[in-house]
Amino acid sequence: RQDCSPRPQEVKLNGIALAKVDVDAAADVAAKFKVQSMPTFAVIKGNINNVLLTKVGGAEKIVDEMFDCARKNK
Repeated sequence: RQDCSPRPQEVKLNGIALAKVDVDAAADVAAKFKVQSMPTFAVIKGNINNVLLTKVGGAEKIVDEMFDCARKNK
């Protein structure tokens, strides 16, 4: 397991911002997104209250769906 701070760590990949959050250290974020399993991905547009899509799992198909959604809604 890779450690990260309780604050989201953000990077950009192909113009899409990605944020990694340690849900153990940021229980409020886990609660906001109703995280019950990891990895959980969310596509957010504009602000944290505008969640376009949420998926659980790291399968390639799921990751592709998340990036497709993010690209379409940039």
